[in-house]
Amino acid sequence: MIPMWWPTVTRLAVFNIANAAPQVAAPFVASWIVDAGGYDLMFQVAAAISIVGALLVVKVKHVR
Repeated sequence: MIPMWWPTVTRLAVFNIANAAPQVAAPFVASWIVDAGGYDLMFQVAAAISIVGALLVVKVKHVR
């Protein structure tokens, strides 16, 4: 029998993976960007990602 706390634990595990995965992947992606176009390109990509993130946050109407 599965304990009653099992759904909560699985949600926490997924949340933890969602938080940790970008921190693991970011250095590798950044190194590829630096190799492809240098630090200028890396900062441009970072600025673009920041702007897209800010625009997506503006679309959030309310929290459940």
